[in-house]
Amino acid sequence: MGAKLVKIIQCRINGFDGLQCNKDIDSSDKKKNKEWKKSWDSKMGLIDQAIKDFVMAKNKTITYLFSEYLKTDAFVKERKAKGEKIKFSEAWKKLHDGKQREASWYAVMTSNLKGYKAANASESNRRLGTAFDQAIKKGLLYGKVSLPSFRENAALEFRGDSVKV
Repeated sequence: MGAKLVKIIQCRINGFDGLQCNKDIDSSDKKKNKEWKKSWDSKMGLIDQAIKDFVMAKNKTITYLFSEYLKTDAFVKERKAKGEKIKFSEAWKKLHDGKQREASWYAVMTSNLKGYKAANASESNRRLGTAFDQAIKKGLLYGKVSLPSFRENAALEFRGDSVKV
């Protein structure tokens, strides 16, 4: 029986430069297989670390977003009690040096994801905002739902143009 040749397709995830593999494996060559397995395990370790970094950044960012949302909401209520008309978005800008809500929490997200491409942080940021807005609509401020949290078994989010196979 002849030796099997196993083809691993080339995969490159931009922003995770160590995650590249392109290897033809001859199953009869045990030494090369061990070297390749060690290299592969190392690359999988990079993916695991990336997932942990993104989960941590998203959890920190959503906590920041919630606390700032509560402060802004209280500011709006205080102003309305004084007879002033102020929109939530205007109040947010006033309390956050003229930054819009998305820009404020994007700064928090990227500060926790140094070393990763901004496009991937941006994708996570967009999904985080969607999850937060849905929680607000479902009654987060009234205790009907809890603040969304992110776990390590979730998918690692990439922009479509960040992955090449």
